Amino acid sequence: MVVFNRVSRLGMIVGFTVRSIAAEDLIRNYEHLGDIEAAATATTKVNEMLQVFRIL
Repeated sequence: MVVFNRVSRLGMIVGFTVRSIAAEDLIRNYEHLGDIEAAATATTKVNEMLQVFRIL
């Protein structure tokens, strides 16, 4: 059971990292295109995701 929990947590961390990198790229693309409102929305979503991860 302990091994399963560690593997699950590792998978969650890896998944979170991949999503974070993708989100940062998305924000940069919006900023590059000059869509500041979309970049701000994406930034808010990333911050919400970080808060959820900290709770876990």
